[in-house]
Amino acid sequence: MKMVKLTLLELFEQQKKFVVDTSIDVLSGSTAMATGAAVGSLIAPPVGTVVGAIAGGVIYAMSWKVFGDDPKKSAVDAIKDGANSLANGLVDGFRKLNKVFW
Repeated sequence: MKMVKLTLLELFEQQKKFVVDTSIDVLSGSTAMATGAAVGSLIAPPVGTVVGAIAGGVIYAMSWKVFGDDPKKSAVDAIKDGANSLANGLVDGFRKLNKVFW
């Protein structure tokens, strides 16, 4: 059996798209539902909390609507692209630091 030694940077490089995409999905969904629940709580607690959370979930689902010409992307996909570009920039920066210090 061949042992493979991965540095933390190499491991992050392999997993970064999955981590970034999953984080954006979880954060955007939970933020929409929490915002809806908070607004619903202000209007008519406790029923408004439940209705607001459901409305937030519906708004999150609608954010997946595809728009644009080519390639077609949802609002969530556009956010993921920006976050992945940022992650790529961070990895490149850490690579440069790695060369300087090691």
